[in-house]
Amino acid sequence: MQELKHKHILVNAEFLEKPPTVGDEELVENWMRRLVQAVNMKIVIEPRAHYVTKEGNEGITACTCIETSHAAMHVWDKTTPTMLRFDLYSCADFNPNTVIEMIKEFQPKKINYTVIDRDHEIHTTERAAFTIL
Repeated sequence: MQELKHKHILVNAEFLEKPPTVGDEELVENWMRRLVQAVNMKIVIEPRAHYVTKEGNEGITACTCIETSHAAMHVWDKTTPTMLRFDLYSCADFNPNTVIEMIKEFQPKKINYTVIDRDHEIHTTERAAFTIL
């Protein structure tokens, strides 16, 4: 049996230009499929993305279930700055840098992230913030 890892990455990103927005739902669903493949996991419930129109919360929200847990994203495209929040939780090991490289495809100006080990006690194993020029 594979050793369980209980790893969780939380990513915050900000944009100069607009992030994925209304009409980009299929793009985000395909991105999530590629992300799951990039971290060597398997989808059990296909990615779904939807544009939320609730005032103050406008933007794409998306999620997928994987054999080892889930990935979820929400984009706020009417805020200043525009924001993306993403998390991937898995009981299988994955490389956080792979996730960050995939997030960069959306061309954020700023990214900060935290990797959490949730195996026995919850503690941070990695944290970084950087601006992309």
